[in-house]
Formats: sequence, C-alpha cells, structure tokens
Amino acid sequence: MENQEQTKSNKGLWTIVILIVLALIIAVAVFMYFYLRERDVDINIPFFPQGDSSTTTPIIDSPATPSTPTTPTTEILPRLRKIADGPVSGYGFFETASGTLMRFQEKSTGYVYEAETSKDGSIQVTNSLILRTYISGFINRDRIISSTVSSDLSSIKTLVGEIKNTEQDTTGTLSGIFLEEGMIAFSPSPEGNSVFYIVKTSSGSDWYIYDYARKSKLKVYSYPLSEWRSQWPTKDMLYILAKPSNQVETALYSFSLVTYQLKPILSGSGLIATTNASGESFISKHTKQGIVSEFVNTKTLDRVETVSSALADKCAWVSSENILCGATASLGTNLPDSWYQGAVSFNDYLISFERKTGISNTVSLMGNGEITEEIDLYHPIASKSGRYLMFTNKTNGSLWLFDTEGGVGR
Repeated sequence: MENQEQTKSNKGLWTIVILIVLALIIAVAVFMYFYLRERDVDINIPFFPQGDSSTTTPIIDSPATPSTPTTPTTEILPRLRKIADGPVSGYGFFETASGTLMRFQEKSTGYVYEAETSKDGSIQVTNSLILRTYISGFINRDRIISSTVSSDLSSIKTLVGEIKNTEQDTTGTLSGIFLEEGMIAFSPSPEGNSVFYIVKTSSGSDWYIYDYARKSKLKVYSYPLSEWRSQWPTKDMLYILAKPSNQVETALYSFSLVTYQLKPILSGSGLIATTNASGESFISKHTKQGIVSEFVNTKTLDRVETVSSALADKCAWVSSENILCGATASLGTNLPDSWYQGAVSFNDYLISFERKTGISNTVSLMGNGEITEEIDLYHPIASKSGRYLMFTNKTNGSLWLFDTEGGVGR
C-alpha cells in the first residue's frame, strides 16, 4: 500500500516538473520571438532629436528578402504615384545620363532602394540591415547620413556612410562612422561632398562640417541655443532657423561659410522658412488671424505677400521664381505646433506661388478621387529641373512622386 502511494506521489511530482519545464520553454520561445524579430518603431520624437554616438558601425550585412521593391515597368504613369508603401526615413533625386533617378531609405530596415522617374517600380540597392532608421538624407547618390533609434528607444545614433558595391554582388553594403552624441540638425552640401550638422551641448550647441573625401570634421561655430533646423542651398551660405513654435518668437539666420559670421534676418511666431540658392525665402508664420505666408529676399528684406497661405514645411522651390506647396482649404489654429505633434492632419492639394506677385495657382487636386488615400504632404523636395516633386505623407510615412509636366490624372 505504501509503495502504491509512493508511486502516485512520484507520478505527481514528475507531472509538476514536466509542466514547469514546458512553461519555461514556452516563456523562452515567446521572449526570443519578441526580442529577435525585426520591428518598425513608431515613437514621437521631435525634429532632429538628441542622439548617441559610437566609433563602430552596428550594421548587419543581411541577404534578407527586400520588402518594398517591385519590377520596373514602362507603362503610361499617373502624374501622382506612390513610390514606397512603408515609412521611409529619407530620399533624394539624382541626375544621370539615362534620366532622373530617386533613392530612398526604408525606415524599418535601413535598406536603400532606387527607382526611375520614367518607370514604375524600384530595386534594392543595399543589403546592410540597420534597424529603426528615423531620419536620413542623401549627400549624393552613394553617400548618406542616417539617424537610427537605439533598441531601448532612449537615444539616436547618426551615421555618415557610403554605399559600396562589388562586381560579385547585385546589392551593395552601407558602412561608415558615427558622429558626436546630441545631433539635432543636419544639411547636405549642394555639391554633394560634405554635410553640415549641429550637436547639442551643455552650453548650447556646436556646429560642424564633415568632409566625406577627407573623412574629417571641422568645428565652425558655437551658440548658446540648442534647438535648430538648417538649410544649405548654396555653396557659401547656410540658413539656420530656430525651432518653430507659435508660443515664442523664433528667428531665421544666415551663416557665412566664408567669414563664419551669423546674421539675423527676420523673426516671427511659429516662423518656418525654405530658402533657395538666390537667397529668396518663402516663409510662413503664426498671427492672430492664423497662418500667413510671404516671400522675403534675405539680402534686401523686400517682401511680397501671398494671396493665400501655406505652411513652408509643405513647400519646395521648383525654380528661382516659383515654389510648389501642399495646401488645404482651412489651416485652422495653433499651428504649426498642433501639426508637428500629430494632433491635426490635412488632406492637401498642390498649389504654385509666383515669387514676384504672390499669386497662387492650383496645380493638382492630388488625384481628384483617383487616389483614395488622404495625403498630408510633408518634406517635399524638387528635382534639379523642377519637373518632379517627391514628398512623404505625414500620416503614414509613405513616399510619393508628382510629375509637373506629364502623366495621367489631375
């Protein structure tokens, strides 16, 4: 009788042990699944946030199957078309003997893709896996600056790298070095050989230029403020803008790369500006009446008011005399802050402003019903000829192309 009881007790003990082991196996499997799988990151990070730095490059060369490329076709294309479904972190136009090309970096993987403006579809250019890219810019076709979010989402690292190809590989690798901790803004040079960037410090900010050919950096300025945005439209002149907010007066400055002197140009509440190589700036600012926009010559301060308004972050110069903007019937209040924070979004159409007169003309209704997706146009850039406009939809990060001269649709 005692043996039977002991046998039952042993069976019960073994049952408990087996259940515990199974539970541990399941727990480990669940942990490994969520820890190791690649995930896109959707977090609310301000413009050019503070980052981390390193002397090594945490890049994994991976032959993983690309998620976004499609087979290029030569069919008649719509004027407005989506280039990438998934969120992208940066993009640029490049002129070649065969025509205008586009390159963009996928946000979740860091893979770089290339597409032709005259054909539908894209091809994968790099196989270097860089998880959670946040924002990036192309210095030229093969040089890139890219900020990535750390795995614990606490910091951002900024890489300056180059795409390198071999005869054996159909896709290239992306390698480089990381810049200082605290990157808050960057701008590629118009010549495509260097990048200007601003680093946040305990006393404000330090300003640098990184030279790709020499693989060296030069500190060019320091300033007691730390929240900036920048533009580099012409060889010897940068334009620096204090972070826009309708709660405070912010200013636009010019910074000479000849004298290294900083000069205030104008100021305003919620001031946003986009400046071309001729020194003409299209600005928008917050007033009691709402958002107003105008053209300002940064040298003479001559102004031309526009007959309608648009946020300058939705605009790109397509020539020295015209700028294209995403616009909506009513901009509302508390801008640009509520738009930056994602509290409001817009369903835009395209308008063109003439610099000399301020007159606006509707260019496109952005699909006129053919495109079911509402597009909140953000960060537009124009090709060198001004024919093409590339931008993201701020609501989901998808990438779009608009052809001002051809294609089907309105």
